[in-house]
Amino acid sequence: AASDVYKRQLFDQFDEITLTYLGNPYIINDLIVPESKTLIIESKTAIRIKKQGEIQINGTLLAEAKKETDEKIVFTSFFDEDYDGEGIEGNATNYWNKIYFSPSSMDSKMENVLMRYTKNGFEAEKSSLEFKNSIIEDFDGDAIKLTDSFSPIEKITVQNGKGRAVVINGGEPIVRESVFRNITSGQYVGTGMYIGSESKAQITDNYFEKIFRAFEANPLLGIASGYVFEEGMSLIDHN
Repeated sequence: AASDVYKRQLFDQFDEITLTYLGNPYIINDLIVPESKTLIIESKTAIRIKKQGEIQINGTLLAEAKKETDEKIVFTSFFDEDYDGEGIEGNATNYWNKIYFSPSSMDSKMENVLMRYTKNGFEAEKSSLEFKNSIIEDFDGDAIKLTDSFSPIEKITVQNGKGRAVVINGGEPIVRESVFRNITSGQYVGTGMYIGSESKAQITDNYFEKIFRAFEANPLLGIASGYVFEEGMSLIDHN
């Protein structure tokens, strides 16, 4: 049976909470991890998030699946039929919103994670986290949004969504050795990577396929090298 955790005040008495795979799948509406508190999620754990629901990290999130297993940590819609839901039926209004890392969050890590049926994936605002070896798919907005962040983003795949794969404003994040593909227009023009003003982002060795617009930079102040364009995509630089 699913573990319904969204009504509980999980961190009232504990500094650290662990969601184990034995409680699969967990159901969340909105969840806040307070400052100086830690949420740990074990390998093979599935989190079903209700319509427009959001996880806010003011403290620390450690979602690191073991590398030796194919069982990723999953963040998905409450309606995902692969995890006991009733089915998405192509309706983006049934998607969950995002994981938001606030300015007070610190030392968060997500590795070997699958995020699907999400409006906006995750957002880091004036904070940084490690995001590696993970997949974001079936999104409808901004899959990753980094504002004044120094987050390292490595060896990820963003695919089969509508909108923008990565949005960078300010900061000096690193995006390397990642794949962006099959992204169409929705709320935003289908874009692999949007780099806003005054960012010193380092963008290296990434692969873009079947996206209307690979890069849009305004202006491109960071380092962009080693990228591969497929399917007639374009680089737009507003310098």
